[in-house]
Amino acid sequence: MFRRRLVTAVLPVLALALAVMLGGCGKELKEPVFVKNMICSCDMDAEIEFITGDDYGLKVKEVTIPDMPKGISVDFYDEQVEKFSKYNLHTVNFGISADNLRDDGSLKKDFVFHKVTIKWEDGNETRSDIGTIHITSNGNDSKLEFGGSSCTDNSNGDKKYYNEEKYSATEAVAITGISMPREYGKEIAERVYDIRANDRPIQGITKDKPIKLAKGEEVVISYYIDESVETKYGKTTLEGVISGIDSDGRKFTDLFDVRDGNVDMPEWIERQIANSDSK
Repeated sequence: MFRRRLVTAVLPVLALALAVMLGGCGKELKEPVFVKNMICSCDMDAEIEFITGDDYGLKVKEVTIPDMPKGISVDFYDEQVEKFSKYNLHTVNFGISADNLRDDGSLKKDFVFHKVTIKWEDGNETRSDIGTIHITSNGNDSKLEFGGSSCTDNSNGDKKYYNEEKYSATEAVAITGISMPREYGKEIAERVYDIRANDRPIQGITKDKPIKLAKGEEVVISYYIDESVETKYGKTTLEGVISGIDSDGRKFTDLFDVRDGNVDMPEWIERQIANSDSK
């Protein structure tokens, strides 16, 4: 059974700060600006985001994915709107359904898409690039129980943040490997870096040098985010895989998330609009 983890939404700040920083000085938007995100997760619930002017009145009626493979369909859930001075941030929530799933509910084959078609309530359609959404076929045996996450800045003005997620063992286990998905390439690694498990670089965790946990002991996945490094993505969520051996000697896999979601909202909105202009 999957531990469903909602993709971390972009974090809003106080409306007063937004009004001061965005009010009266931002670009007038005639069309929606779709945010390009980088998402890699086994979660079959997904979301896309777009920015409009505060006077934009059309609502989303339907979401489709161009060139969907046979047996895959989209279930539109809802559209949420947050108002930020002269801009609105729209979050469109939808689910991916598949005819053939594993017993644990995961896809039998990875599904990746980069574009969506939005059908508006007036019947018109918009097809847009939304970055990358990669729904993986990773299994999750849940030998590790999620115990919470935290984010701490360095308090020295360099825009570097320390993040960690804690997982406790439900039985005695040996963690024999930790890997990141293929989307964790050079561009993202310059901004999201130094991924460790119990203060050990994940590259050094192997069958010969495992992390051994008794029942109830924790493994802490930690990493840094350097917000001074520019990114073309509005947000990034990458699901890593923990491999190991349980107390009965059987192999297992478990999952963890690396998220880049620490943003200053006024600056973030302006950056998404600027990125759209630079295409």
